[in-house]
Amino acid sequence: MKYNMDTLKTFRYSDIFLAMYSNDASSCLHKNHEHVLVYMYSGELEINERGKITCLHKGDCAFVRRDNQVQLTKQSRNGEQFKAIFLMFTRNFLREFYQTLNKSKLPAESNRKKISLCKLPIRPDIISLFESMTPYFDSSILSYSKIGL
Repeated sequence: MKYNMDTLKTFRYSDIFLAMYSNDASSCLHKNHEHVLVYMYSGELEINERGKITCLHKGDCAFVRRDNQVQLTKQSRNGEQFKAIFLMFTRNFLREFYQTLNKSKLPAESNRKKISLCKLPIRPDIISLFESMTPYFDSSILSYSKIGL
């Protein structure tokens, strides 16, 4: 399958999240440049983490660490379009968040785990969070960045 720029629709809202969908059998491959929490509405997201393949499908949610070695392939599956939302955790967002934390309560030492992917359990709070974002697949909803707020 080949990636066609016209078939993958992406809506970016204030560098906080992306709503993506594709209506055909095309696929898109890219590297992961930000920490993201991804929720699958339909289709398939294949995550290649240094040769270990994990596939996410409808209802799955996962945290994917910023890692240029991780490749994401977005594609339709069993006739269902690819449809997902990616909550992005940019460096600026994380920097601002960590500045609000009480430093004395942070661990003195921490080690980065080798894994870049953590599949989350299916829970009502996760489902509710992402289901509340479905209106953003409507391209007529403008982001604050587009209207100057």
